[in-house]
Amino acid sequence: MESGKPVMCGGSMPHAVDDRVVEITQKMKPLVEKKYETTFSTFKPVACLSQVVAGLNYFVKVETDKGTYHLRVYDRFGDLQLTDVKEATAEEDLIYFYHPLFNKQL
Repeated sequence: MESGKPVMCGGSMPHAVDDRVVEITQKMKPLVEKKYETTFSTFKPVACLSQVVAGLNYFVKVETDKGTYHLRVYDRFGDLQLTDVKEATAEEDLIYFYHPLFNKQL
């Protein structure tokens, strides 16, 4: 299957980090800093999945100077909401679709 193409679950395979993902990630940075009560000098998206819903869910793996984080961001036609963020247990942790209420892989 080609990377970045939609799959049956309404999501995509991992795809390249494009300008939109970088923009979304930078807008979420202050929210993640507030949640973890820290500041990041590095906050770089390195992997992304997306899922079509009534808008788009973005699952973004972000490398920082203080570890790796997985962000779930809901984009409802330009209105962005950080719906979940969690610290990766290892830098090599794969990003996957998950639901924040159940905190498990979908």
